[in-house]
Amino acid sequence: MTDASDFIQTHYQPVQAPLVDCITNRVTIETMANSLIAIGAAPIMADYEPELADIFASCQAVLLNMGQLSTGAIKALTTALKLARQLALPSVLDLVGFGASQTRRELGWQLAAGEPTIIKGNASELRAFAGLAQSGQGVDASTADQTTAAMQELITALQPQAQESVFLLTGQRDLIISRERTWMLTNDAPELARLTGMGDVVGAFAAAFAANNTPEVAAMAAVSCLNVSAQKARAANPAAGLGTFKAQLQDQLGRIGTDWISAVEGQQWVNQ
Repeated sequence: MTDASDFIQTHYQPVQAPLVDCITNRVTIETMANSLIAIGAAPIMADYEPELADIFASCQAVLLNMGQLSTGAIKALTTALKLARQLALPSVLDLVGFGASQTRRELGWQLAAGEPTIIKGNASELRAFAGLAQSGQGVDASTADQTTAAMQELITALQPQAQESVFLLTGQRDLIISRERTWMLTNDAPELARLTGMGDVVGAFAAAFAANNTPEVAAMAAVSCLNVSAQKARAANPAAGLGTFKAQLQDQLGRIGTDWISAVEGQQWVNQ
C-alpha cells in the first residue's frame, strides 16, 4: 500500500509565490489572506465581476468559495470560472453549505459542470453534491456522514465523476478522490474544528499549490500542511486556549518549509 508521505515527497513542488484570487466570504477573508502569505503565496480578494478579466491576467490560481452568496457573488463566481478555463488557470470550487439551500445546490452543480481543477467540501456537503442522504447542519458536517461505511459510499459515488476534477473532502479523516485512486489522510488537530474558516484556508491553499502541482498533489498538500502545522502548534503548548492556538498555528505556517511532508499520515484507500 502506497504511503501518502512518500507520494507527496516524490511529486510535490514548493509554492513559487503564486498570485491567488480568492472570491470568498467576508467572515474568514483576513484569516485566509494571512494564511496564504504565511506559506509564500500572494492573495488578492477581488470579487467585482467587471474587473476580473484584468485581475486574472496576472493570477496563477483562483478560489471560488460559495460561503456568502449574493447576486453579485453568484455573478462573480460564474464569470470567474469561465475566465479561469479560458486562461487555463487552476481553480478550486469550495462547496460551502452546499446542502443548506436549493440555491446553493443549483449553483454548485452549475459551477462543477465547468470542470474546476479541484472540488472541495466536507463529508456532508459532498454527500449532498453526489445526491446521497446527508445530515449536516448549515456549513458543518455530521459525524454520521464520516463513518467508514459512509465514506466508502461517497467514494463509490464520486469516483466516476472525478474525470476532470479532483475531489477534496475535509474532516476528521481527509479524502482526495481522483479517477486513478483515493487517498485517506489522518493527521488531525481537534482545535481546527473549533475555529471558523479553517476549511476555507484549505481551499485557498489548494489553489495556491495547484499553481505548480498536479491537482491530486495540490489537494494532498493543502490539507496536510495545515493539519501538520496545527499538530505542531498544539504540541508546542498543549494547554493553550483557542486564541493562543490560532496565533501559534499562524507561526507554524510561517515557518512551514517542506519538513511537514515527513509528518503526513495516510495511505491509499482500500475499498471496504
